[in-house]
Amino acid sequence: MSQMIRFVLALHNHQPIGNFTGVMEQAYQESYRPFLDVFERYPTLKIALHTSGSLMEWLASAHPEYLDRLAELVAAGKVEIIGGAYYEPILAMIPRRDRIGQIRAYTHWLEQRLDAKIRQARHSRRDHGVNFHQLHLIARNRSARQELAHPAQSVPDRKRHRHQDRPHICTTGDRPKQLFI
Repeated sequence: MSQMIRFVLALHNHQPIGNFTGVMEQAYQESYRPFLDVFERYPTLKIALHTSGSLMEWLASAHPEYLDRLAELVAAGKVEIIGGAYYEPILAMIPRRDRIGQIRAYTHWLEQRLDAKIRQARHSRRDHGVNFHQLHLIARNRSARQELAHPAQSVPDRKRHRHQDRPHICTTGDRPKQLFI
């Protein structure tokens, strides 16, 4: 009997804060917009998408129609929006209250603009040793007591995790999942 394989296509779009407008416009015209043009032609295909907060802000001002299209895809269940820290800081380098603030602010922005329910969060490969799943639970105003009672089920810290790649996405449901990319 063959096993079913579940493939999750999770994309990440990013432009650094303060990037040149021309560079961002070119990326939009040659990548972000054409991707949606093609993606919309495949009604059964579903993806997860993370876009950095700085890029979302630029899109909101320069191409609000892109975000309208994205919101329609979210409403249709074709795109699941992945949250995270607003400006993609190195979380281990900023105070815990700022980590939570970044996650809360971006989650709120995504929920308001895209009417998306944020159930996952992306974090950077640079965020070694940060229990991002626990931070996301706190940022979503959910109790982290369950996580503290079962630390082995939380996203592994650096001492327990020997792989080169880090978990980049974790869910905020009852049990965290990991996706190594």
